[in-house]
Amino acid sequence: MKKGIGFLLVIIVAACSNNNTPFEKKGWLEKKNFLYTKREFMVSDLMVNYKFKGMKTKQLFEMLGKPDSGDPNKFYYTITETLEQNIDPVYIKSLVFIVNVDSVITDYKVEEFKK
Repeated sequence: MKKGIGFLLVIIVAACSNNNTPFEKKGWLEKKNFLYTKREFMVSDLMVNYKFKGMKTKQLFEMLGKPDSGDPNKFYYTITETLEQNIDPVYIKSLVFIVNVDSVITDYKVEEFKK
């Protein structure tokens, strides 16, 4: 009986510590102190439940807003970053979209940069 209660307690704690949040545009765009506060919790939902391959960049921008950086073939949405003395980033995690010449998404992934 005690093992069953202990196991149940572990399951409850694990369920409560789940950091996945369904994507919603308002939360995705929200910033506090110049940093995105909710993207880290939404990125799993985006990767699992949304199909970006084949999507036009216009649709992507309507859904996620303007990218934080990029060029015509690659767009970056900052998920989270850690700054050194509030100036230089020492860690950046981004959602990256690769785009072809017809402005169609051909691939997407999460990339991490560590200084």
